[in-house]
Amino acid sequence: MSIIHVKSNTIPSWTGTVTVGNSTGGTQTAAATDLVLPSDWNSAHNQFYTLTGNTNGASTASGTNVVLSGGNNVTLVGGGATVGFSVGNYITTGALSDHSHGNPTLALTNLSGTTASNSAGLTLSLSAAAPGGAGTIAGWEPFQVGNNSTFSSQGQNSLYLQKVRPDVNFSFNNIEFRFSGSFVSSSNSQVGVHTIRYGLYSLETNESYNSIATSSIIISASFNSNTAMGYTISQGAGSYTTTSGGTVIASLMTGLKHLYLPFTNTLTAGGEYAVGLLVSSATTVNTGAHRMAFLNQTVINNLTVGKVYATTMIASNSTHVGDYAQGVYNTTTGAMPAAVAKSQMTNAVSQALLYHQFEV
Repeated sequence: MSIIHVKSNTIPSWTGTVTVGNSTGGTQTAAATDLVLPSDWNSAHNQFYTLTGNTNGASTASGTNVVLSGGNNVTLVGGGATVGFSVGNYITTGALSDHSHGNPTLALTNLSGTTASNSAGLTLSLSAAAPGGAGTIAGWEPFQVGNNSTFSSQGQNSLYLQKVRPDVNFSFNNIEFRFSGSFVSSSNSQVGVHTIRYGLYSLETNESYNSIATSSIIISASFNSNTAMGYTISQGAGSYTTTSGGTVIASLMTGLKHLYLPFTNTLTAGGEYAVGLLVSSATTVNTGAHRMAFLNQTVINNLTVGKVYATTMIASNSTHVGDYAQGVYNTTTGAMPAAVAKSQMTNAVSQALLYHQFEV
């Protein structure tokens, strides 16, 4: 970089000896080479720079044309009356506005989490499900059926309450029960109607089960003198009917069947609940054309269980309803009760468990 005057002096430079003014107001002679001549005016000026701060090498630079040099990924750009310096982002000592620390991979057990990274730093957010749970799952089978499971038939006209205590939060849209159906052949016309009431109860005060919601479904079977058979399944305003000549459709409701009943709800881990089932069958014409026996999963056969605590012993009694036992409430009406006191419940036969599943 050099510095010269914008205006040039075009007067020829003096030579030899010239007369010039002095400090006393007089004149004196001097050699022309000792004076600043027009040619000197037009020449480049000598420059001297001193460098401080973060320097590398010599800290001074001088000359009539000092050169600015880029290095270590510093780019100099000249154009017109402007000299520009271009420096890569990576050599800054501070975080840029779009700087990111990167998002790490999380390896979590029984936790869920997210990460977010920007110039302000790294944010890690963790959350745990409700106690005993891992979020909300879909469906649940409280009592799984194994190879050694046996079943017994449940009675009618009594409300059976099967206690359940979920370990996780779960939601469902159906309650599935298991029943065994049989067809009664006859030369007479006959009709059998099964009214199936079901619902969900919650233990509110440790003394009473209160109804959360209830529903019902009706299955009607008809048989007309060994010539025609029909089934009608109805719930509320909706119904489904199927018929056939002879007994062709008998197999649809004969043998072991799973019955899916609409019921939408969500249960909370650790809650005390009970699934209620009340079945009543009636014959409207002659004998019933169809039999339905809802099944219990037998866990303790022909055994009355007593209770032993660290502070007392209680004799064997059929009124002892265990943590997961099935209680029986001998209701006097066909409707599902709004509440059932524990004192009004007795153990089901052989402390069997009502087989059911919560389905999506």
